[in-house]
Parts: sequence; C-alpha cells; structure tokens
Amino acid sequence: MRIHSLIFLGALTTAACVGQIGDGGPSGSGGVAGGGGSGGVPGDPGMTATCGASYAPGHVAIHRLTNDEYDNTIGDLLFTTATPGTAFDPSPAGASGFENDSDALIISDDLISSYYTAGEALAKGVIATKGTAGGAYAQIVTCAPSAACAQTVVTNFATRAYRRPVTSAEVATLMGVYGQDTDFDTGIQDVINAVLVNPKFIFVYTTSAQSQVAGATFAIDDYALAARLSYALWQTMPDAQLTQLAQAGTLHQPATLQAQVSRMLADPKVASMLKSLRNDWAGLLTLADPNGTLVGLSDTVRAAMVGEVDAYLQDIVASDRSFLSVLTGQYAFVNQTMATYYNVPFPGSDPNAYVKVALPVDRTGLVTTPGILTATAGDVAYTHPVHRGHWLTQKITCTPPSPPPQNTNETFTNPSTSGESPRQALASHTSNPACSGCHAVMDTLGLGLENYDPFGEWRTTYPNVPGTIDASGTLPPPSDQAFKNGLDMYADLAATDDARACLAQQLMAYVLTRALTSTDDLCVVNAIGTASVTPTGAFSETMKLIAQSRQFLMQTGEAP
Repeated sequence: MRIHSLIFLGALTTAACVGQIGDGGPSGSGGVAGGGGSGGVPGDPGMTATCGASYAPGHVAIHRLTNDEYDNTIGDLLFTTATPGTAFDPSPAGASGFENDSDALIISDDLISSYYTAGEALAKGVIATKGTAGGAYAQIVTCAPSAACAQTVVTNFATRAYRRPVTSAEVATLMGVYGQDTDFDTGIQDVINAVLVNPKFIFVYTTSAQSQVAGATFAIDDYALAARLSYALWQTMPDAQLTQLAQAGTLHQPATLQAQVSRMLADPKVASMLKSLRNDWAGLLTLADPNGTLVGLSDTVRAAMVGEVDAYLQDIVASDRSFLSVLTGQYAFVNQTMATYYNVPFPGSDPNAYVKVALPVDRTGLVTTPGILTATAGDVAYTHPVHRGHWLTQKITCTPPSPPPQNTNETFTNPSTSGESPRQALASHTSNPACSGCHAVMDTLGLGLENYDPFGEWRTTYPNVPGTIDASGTLPPPSDQAFKNGLDMYADLAATDDARACLAQQLMAYVLTRALTSTDDLCVVNAIGTASVTPTGAFSETMKLIAQSRQFLMQTGEAP
C-alpha cells in the first residue's frame, strides 16, 4: 500500500490542474497539425468564417472520471462486471449542469480511500480468474510467466489504462512495483493495483506542455482526442479502433472523425451518455433513484415514467432525429403502465416493453412527459411554477437567473389551501423590483405549464380555486410571442434560434465537460444549433459539428 500511495500522491502533486499530468507521455505523437491563435482549424467547418479567425477554444481542466465513467472504464480495462463506483461519494453537477463537469470533480480523502479499496479488490479479482477460458487473467496475461513476459504485460496494461503509449520511465516505475514480489501473479496483481490508483488512470487529460502556458492555443494530440471522444459518447476508455486511429495520427481528419462519431452513436455504449442526459438535462436523477420513493406516486409508475424518457432519448439517437424533437415530437413511448397513465390503448404484447404511439393531444415532445413534469414540479402536493420555470431557463432557453437576494422569502403556499391561484401568488415577484428582473421570465414560463399537475397529468382547474387555469403568457424578447398554454409555448420556443442554440449548448457542455462561457464558445455553439438543431436536422449532425469544433479539437493553456 505504501508504494501505491507514493505513486498516487507523487503524481498528483506534480499534476498541474490545468490539463496536464506529470511526465504525461509522447505529446508529439498522433498530434493534430497546426493550431494557433489564428487561421483555420482542421475539421472546423465554417466556424472560422462565422465566428472569426482570432479565437480562444477554451480550457478543460484535468477531468477526474465520474463514478459511472470509472465503472465503465474498469469494465473495459479489466473485463469485469464489477461496479465499485456505485459506492463512491457522488459528485454534484457543476456549472455546466452535468455531473461530468471537470471543474466540479474534486478529489477528497474519502474518494482516494475508495480508489485504494476498489483497486485492491479489482486486482485480486483479475488473478482469481486465472484458469478461466476467456477470463480477465487470460486477456491481460498473454504470455508464459517470466521477467520478459511481466514487462510486456505491464507495458500493454498501462498503455490501455493511461489511454496512450507509456514512457520507459513509467514502465520502469511499475516494474519496480512488480519486482517487490518473487511470485509472478502477485507482482502482476500489485501492478494492476498501482495503475488503478494512479492519476494517469483516474484523470482524463492532455499531455501537452502548452496546456500550462497561459493563453497558448494548441491542438490536442490524437490520443487525447480519442479519450475526449470516447468519454463524451460512451463514458469509457477508447476502444481498439479509436486507439489504432490515434496511433496512426489520423483520428482528427474530418472524414475519419465523422465516421467514428457515426460508429459510436450506433454502439450500445451510447446508453451511458443518454443516462446522463436523462439525469442531468431532463432532471430525473432523484426520480430515477431505484432506492428512492415519492409520496403519492407508486414505484411502478415512477419507474415507468423514467423508462419512457429513456426510450424517447434512445429513439432520438437510434432514429437520428433532430434534438429539437424534445420540444416538437408528436409521439410517445409507453409500456402498459404509461398507456394506462395516459389513458390510451397499449398496442404491444409485452406489458414491460416501450412501444411508440401517437402523442396524446395535450402533450408535445419529451418536455411534457410525466417524468420531466414530475421531476420539475417542486412539490408532490401542488405545482410550483418557479421550479418548472427555473428548469426551462436552464435547459431550454439557457438564460438561468441570478441567485435570489439574501433573506428572500421563497415560501410558496399551496393554492388548494389558500384559495389563491399560483399566478396571483407570484404577482409579487413581478411587482417587486428586486425580484422582477429574474422572475418576469422564469415565472411566465413556469406558469405556461400549469395545466399539468405535480405528476404531469392534464388538468383545467385547481382544487378549491375558482375558475379555469390561465397558462397564457408571452415569451421573452426578442421573440415576444404570445402563447395560450404550454403546448403553444413549446411550439413558439422551438421556432426560436435561442432555444435551438440552447439545446446545442446543452449537448456541447456535456461533451466538453465544462460550461460554455466565452464569446467564442457561444458563437460556435449558436452556429451549430442554427445549422443542425432544426426540424429536418439529425442528432448525429449536431454531434459531428461539436466533435469538429475548435472547442473540441483544441485547448487554450492556463498557468498552473
């Protein structure tokens, strides 16, 4: 354990948390040609012309693997189904809105301890498969035990784990770990354990020294590009094909990169990315917790709501629909439980399978599914329009409000007990100058969804409140489009460039693992949204444009 601790802590203290770790490796190999403060970028179609030739593609800090990324990577690296990451401390969403936000993925003492515990168990697990045909041991140890074999195993394993060629110094360090034992298998076990607690495994990073030069603009090498692409679309390490292309130095070429995006979106591994979109963009993390409960909603219905959102997102990718269909889709995915919930016939034979059906008349797209409406309602007893409005400003319009002033009274009275409609209760927000700047938009959007109750069922009146629900409003400038209810509101939003750019921004923030804040970030993502998040666009088109953007292919250095 002592030498493993030294490996971890020594590498961590030499790691500048600006995108580079230690003696990184061959940063010159597999690199993208060019890169600099001006001029075109290979595979950056139209962005130089649209957003200018002088730009800053942005900086991505060294990225600690999320718990899901850790488990997926362990599975591919060690050929195991173990998921130790499920027991690690969870990470909150960062400024990007996603749990994979590099700036939010900190390291704690508890997490380091968890890595050690998991590493020991996983290393032992590999050795325990010895003698099993096709087992982890047979796939990692491919030669007869000897000193030469150990060096081969160590080199190959570290290369896969670090997601790039290893240096002779790195191999020598690991061979020193191996050499502490006279038994071959025990030595290999120690090496596996040491690698699993090394920052070069735990972090995704660039090895370029320019990453530590403030303001330097450079193209990341193809190994870093392979890792960036693989963790974006699969949340795991690059597979053999990505690694081979990185080794050949051809991954960054536009045609090759586009082909890889298409291949990866067609792979079942993309389900891990869609889970993140479901949890962090759609906001279903709590609702999807298998150990959670929700008062007033059975676990069966709750699970079915989550399953419907999963099926919808899977169809967007499988059918290559525009991401705009989350607002405009005229279909739903129901199992028997959700068909009953919607009060529509279930056309399938398997009551647990999700089947595509025509959308009920009071719905539009993914955004009016009961799952999202329940997750954003704010309470199980009544809807809180501010909660739904806040979600809309974050995820659909990308105009999140500033935090409320200190000592703000954020209580909201149940309209069924007050006899006052939510619109009446929230009137003080727009009349108070300290609140109106944020709430004028947020409350209006949230009130547009008041025809849906706390569990997403359609309603036209409130209990104990006279009159019918008024869900009308006006979109914020520059649209200023009046709407009469949530269906109208979403149709009007889908027609705005702002909403289309925002949907592209959500995807790009997830892919880049950082918030998009610079003028260049926003210009590029707006161009991507305008070009591809359209009624006739395709999800793969959006992802290809993101992968070919200078924000994805390049990096801006930052002083340590």
